[in-house]
Amino acid sequence: MSHEQRDVDVRRVAWAAGGVLGLLLVAVVLSWVLLGSLERWRVATSPPVSVLAERLARRTPPEPRLQAQPVDDLHALRAWEHARLHEWEWIDREAGLARIPIERAMALMADAAPPPEEGE
Repeated sequence: MSHEQRDVDVRRVAWAAGGVLGLLLVAVVLSWVLLGSLERWRVATSPPVSVLAERLARRTPPEPRLQAQPVDDLHALRAWEHARLHEWEWIDREAGLARIPIERAMALMADAAPPPEEGE
């Protein structure tokens, strides 16, 4: 069985790693310089922003907008629905018009329904 007779040359590995890191650093610096010069060129060659565009850019977009807190909005909707369906509330006290819980309304409707005829 044979094996390597000599060790890895650490100097060559270190030089190779240093070379890769050096090339990476050069690429980052060149990219930074290029992007800076392109941004300066874009600003210099772009037409000025119109007053109308600035005024319209600050306007709130029309409905429907994205929800910032959709979970909170859903909980608020469910609470509103629950209050409408399960609680008593006067709509017009003088006229005697009230909102009643849905369970009570269904029971009243079941009691008021005529009995089914034979053959149904």
